Amino acid sequence: MVEYTTGDGLRLDIGRIDRTILDPFFIANPPPEPPTAKVEVFAGFTEDIPVTDNPEYLAALFSYRVQMGYELVDIIADAVNLPDDGEANALQIAGLAETKADLLRFRLSEIDLENIVELVLYQSTVTERGIQEAAERLNVTWAGKPVLALRPPSSAGRVGMLYEHRQAARFGGYRWSEFCALPGPEQSEEFAFYRINARLTWLQTQQR
Repeated sequence: MVEYTTGDGLRLDIGRIDRTILDPFFIANPPPEPPTAKVEVFAGFTEDIPVTDNPEYLAALFSYRVQMGYELVDIIADAVNLPDDGEANALQIAGLAETKADLLRFRLSEIDLENIVELVLYQSTVTERGIQEAAERLNVTWAGKPVLALRPPSSAGRVGMLYEHRQAARFGGYRWSEFCALPGPEQSEEFAFYRINARLTWLQTQQR
């Protein structure tokens, strides 16, 4: 549990949820993919590079994030401990809040809701924030640059988020259930360690 204070001073205890609840949700709701454009990368060789500033893609991404943020409140609500006060009871009696997620939406600002969703995810599963923090602690560089900033060329092969996470669990010697039981930042560190190792292996092959 960590404490979070809202913009109007309400103190909440924020916990975590089982990532096996999160995984099916994220798998069923993938983000929109940007269009691609062929770009010459080396001596006439071209690659399909994502065009992340495409207006239609940005509009779709915005709508996706809004919808996901709303639906995630339902999923993470049980990880938030609200104070036992009269306002919550009044909302329930008035029929304005049938669930804890309803209470959160009525009582908290959009910014606080976004922060709380992010905090629950951070404590529950692998997140970009957790990976970045772990990469900074591990401090592995190549030619003066962080290893994770050096990306292999794109290829026809693609793997999903869950596949990579399970590979990281196996790399670290964990059963999947054991990996899922780790606090989110520890899952992220195991994943960062796995990804850094894979990136170093690739870089070493390029040097030969």
